Amino acid sequence: MKALAFAVALFTVHLHAEETTTGEIGGAKYMIAAPEEWQGKLVMIAHGYRAEDEPLKADIEIDKRFAKPLLDKGWAIASTSYRRNGWIIEDAILDLKALREHVVSTKGEVKRCILVGSSMGGLISTLAAEGAIDNLHGVVAIG
Repeated sequence: MKALAFAVALFTVHLHAEETTTGEIGGAKYMIAAPEEWQGKLVMIAHGYRAEDEPLKADIEIDKRFAKPLLDKGWAIASTSYRRNGWIIEDAILDLKALREHVVSTKGEVKRCILVGSSMGGLISTLAAEGAIDNLHGVVAIG
């Protein structure tokens, strides 16, 4: 019986495994979390304003309420620090475009892409929805 429970536990872990990659594109740090069996669904995060003296960071809290359910349903999540902090609308859009292109080149075709942004990221998301970023299927602009 213990062997069966262990086998079920291993199978369950395998179903929900994800791969996390980090790096830098044009001075912007990025983090991508993708399920092992990714099916082309992507959520990109446009973060809000960060003070110019803060360190650049692209982070996704995998075990939190936002990320875990998406990963469990086959979505990849990608985040960028942008190339610098401060009020950075135009460059942030370019960095998000570069991040999407990087996902395509490393993971494969993006079949559905949703951009989520809050605060300054909400403005960035709205501008992206107006055509600044091609191939977006939805935008969630908060604040």
